[in-house]
Amino acid sequence: MLRLTRSFHSTGKVLQESATISQSRTQITSYLQYFQTSRELRPLVYRKKNSSELLSRDLFNDVTKTRVVPLDPVALPPKSALTHLIQEVSTVDELEAIKKEMLALSKKPQYTTAEHLLAFLEKSSSLNKLPHALTYLYSQRSLREISTADNLNLILVYLYLNPHKTLEQKLQKAQIAMEKIRDVDSISLLLKSALFKQNGDQTSIPDELLTQLQTTTTQSIIPQLDLTKGPGSLAKQFSSHRAKYLQLKPIALELANVEELANVQSLQDSLKFVKDYEELTLKLNKSDQFDELKQLARFETGKSRDSEEVAAAEEEAK
Repeated sequence: MLRLTRSFHSTGKVLQESATISQSRTQITSYLQYFQTSRELRPLVYRKKNSSELLSRDLFNDVTKTRVVPLDPVALPPKSALTHLIQEVSTVDELEAIKKEMLALSKKPQYTTAEHLLAFLEKSSSLNKLPHALTYLYSQRSLREISTADNLNLILVYLYLNPHKTLEQKLQKAQIAMEKIRDVDSISLLLKSALFKQNGDQTSIPDELLTQLQTTTTQSIIPQLDLTKGPGSLAKQFSSHRAKYLQLKPIALELANVEELANVQSLQDSLKFVKDYEELTLKLNKSDQFDELKQLARFETGKSRDSEEVAAAEEEAK
């Protein structure tokens, strides 16, 4: 009976997730169709009282070569709908399609967010398309303008994880990212410091970077976790603070024992958060999210493609 109950529970969860994805796809497709309909035609197409007039005009869509017919009014999709669709991408072709939809939706004020870009970067990395994603992000003004320190910091995390690049190459790419996404915070500076320490104990953090860390006024907001809460609250904290954990884990791995940074408050706050989040992970019997990110990340090895990507990003983002 226990196995049967678990089986029904598992099947029900799969069906529920499938229904959510289907609903998200319908919401996004319908809204994009509305958004891309000319302002002059929208009252005719989406207002029932104008249906007869629309049909009498016998209009055709130049792209689909189909007749323009009355449609039901559409609402702006919840932001979670786009996130769901990005997370469900499994092929490069699907990634290409969703990035175009994400760009189109970014033209709608305050819809596309930094959280969507985080999901897009993670999915691109898992499909070995992170360089292409970065070039796209840097070159599209509407996406670049909604990028935040969280997006910059995830890019720096991927530089940290990339086994094919030298310290010089990583620093070059970090500089490009910081110039394109200008929302640099104390976590960004700590992650840049982690790149130096990752290179070995013989590599020192430059004095200029140490000074920046000790004097920066752009402090990151590092949340405090409450591990005394019930299962529901713990699960919510695990989900909502996952991105912050991914950013802070390399800092904990590389900088915990760096004496020059002992008095940097953002480092101490980062170390406490990582410790608490890992305890939270154990409480919920979850897998380590940073380990999962490492396992899913894919990186190109070709030097020629690497240089092309940097050049393209610099040129397109001017």
